[in-house]
Amino acid sequence: HTHVLLQGDITAEDYDKQLLKESIAYRAIQATQSAVRALNNGFTTIRDLETEGAGYGDVEIKQAIEFKPKLAELRTALGIILHLARRYDEAIAQADMALDSEPEFFPARVVLGRALVQQVRLAEAIKHLEKAVRLENVPWVLGYLGYAYGLSGRQREALSVLSQLGNNPRRPTFRRMPWFLSIQG
Repeated sequence: HTHVLLQGDITAEDYDKQLLKESIAYRAIQATQSAVRALNNGFTTIRDLETEGAGYGDVEIKQAIEFKPKLAELRTALGIILHLARRYDEAIAQADMALDSEPEFFPARVVLGRALVQQVRLAEAIKHLEKAVRLENVPWVLGYLGYAYGLSGRQREALSVLSQLGNNPRRPTFRRMPWFLSIQG
C-alpha cells in the first residue's frame, strides 16, 4: 500500500512532526509528489483511507490531479514556497522544471533569479532577472535586477536601474498570478 499524506517510514517522532508541526498546505504539496511517484511506479489507483489530520486533503489532491493544471504554474508555486522556506536549491530545481515546460514563463524566471541571488550565484541570477524584465517590465522585478547588479559590483547597471525606477511612476502590476505577491517579502 501507499500513503499520500504521510511521508516516509514513519516513527512516532516523524508522525508527531508531520501532524503537529507541518501545515496542511505543505503536506498537500508533499502529497502531490507522493501521488506522482506512486503513479509513475505503476499504481493505477491511489486511495488514502486516513488523511492523518489533513481533512479531505486526499480528495482535493485527486481533484487537482484530474484538473491537470498547468505544470509551470504548479512548479513555480512550489518554488515560491520553497524559496520562502529558504530551501533555495529546491526552489531553483522547481523553477528550472517550470521553465522546461514553458520557457517564457515570467514568474518562474523571477523565482529562479531570486533564489540564485540568495545563493550568491549572481551571474546566473542576473541572466534570469534580465530575461524576466524583458518578458514583463514591472518595477519590482527591475528592483531585484538592480539589487543583483549591486551585489555583483556592477555599479553602473545598478545606478541605471535606480534611475529607471525613480523616473517610473508606474505601480507594480501582477497580471499573470496574484499569488506571486507572496515572494516580495
